[in-house]
Amino acid sequence: MIKFFRNIRKKLLSEGHTGKYLKYAIGEIVLVVIGILIALQINNWNNNRIEAKEEKHLLINLKSEIIGNHERLQEMMKFHEHINRHMVEFSEYFGPDQQPIEVESFENYISALSWTPYYSPQKGVFNSSLSSGKIGIIKNDNLSFKLSSITSLEKTYGNILDHLKNLLSNHFTAHIIDKYPLINMRTGDLTAAKRSSFPLEQKKVLQSMEFETLVNLKRLNTSDALGHAEELYQVQDEIIDLINSELKRFE
Repeated sequence: MIKFFRNIRKKLLSEGHTGKYLKYAIGEIVLVVIGILIALQINNWNNNRIEAKEEKHLLINLKSEIIGNHERLQEMMKFHEHINRHMVEFSEYFGPDQQPIEVESFENYISALSWTPYYSPQKGVFNSSLSSGKIGIIKNDNLSFKLSSITSLEKTYGNILDHLKNLLSNHFTAHIIDKYPLINMRTGDLTAAKRSSFPLEQKKVLQSMEFETLVNLKRLNTSDALGHAEELYQVQDEIIDLINSELKRFE
């Protein structure tokens, strides 16, 4: 093709048709430029198509990951509500003259006091897209912002749960070890274990100002954890809605 155009130019020059030669040369340049632009357009179209496919794939995987975390967080919120409700009830039974209460209720309160649920969100898809830079192919700026903000919310929530665990390990055991046989607690594998034959010292617990303070600290921190869990849950909900909206672009 190039040889064909070159032969035409030579013929025009040899015949002295300079004006026609210039017009032809300009026309040839225009055709080359148009060809380049078309090639670039096709290349851009292919790149956009590939990127759109990658974005859709990423959104689907992120949605699946966040839905799983959403469901786990919903269970966490139920646990927090359960613990908080028991701590509110338990706090009403303390005083210098408080008498023992029904054994099953007491043990339920002790078990709730000793229990801190653990939340470990799945982050494989998000972390991988972040480290590879693929997170940048998401077109929706609001979605990108919320995805970036969720990490901070998860960290804050995790810190509160760690504080609750430290409260348990640093204070609970020391206050309960000589007052209540831990083998009687209704949590985990201990539920099925043989009950202790030692007497239950309820009065030592219910008439202890330190233990009353511990229960109220547990209640306040659990309420704080629930509030942050609800905030995180709301953002997860918004992200899922945004992803669903974005996926409609690919239908």
